[in-house]
Amino acid sequence: MNCPVCTNANACEQTCGSGRKTCWCFDIQVPKLVIDALADSEITFACLCRECLTSVVAHHAAGARPVEAIDLLIAERQLVEV
Repeated sequence: MNCPVCTNANACEQTCGSGRKTCWCFDIQVPKLVIDALADSEITFACLCRECLTSVVAHHAAGARPVEAIDLLIAERQLVEV
């Protein structure tokens, strides 16, 4: 599956049907407010690649409100309809 923001492969073990019980995304701490904002947006949280997920979390940590963090991520990359 590809990331809906940058279109790179997201390498998510949960969405690719590998059957593994772990994934790289389990190691990234995403604030609940960011998860909720992603759920309300046109971006599916579970499908972001490591780079895009890390970027949105970093924007939020730098002081951006969750929705602003998502907007900044999209501004950095071209949003692709999934």
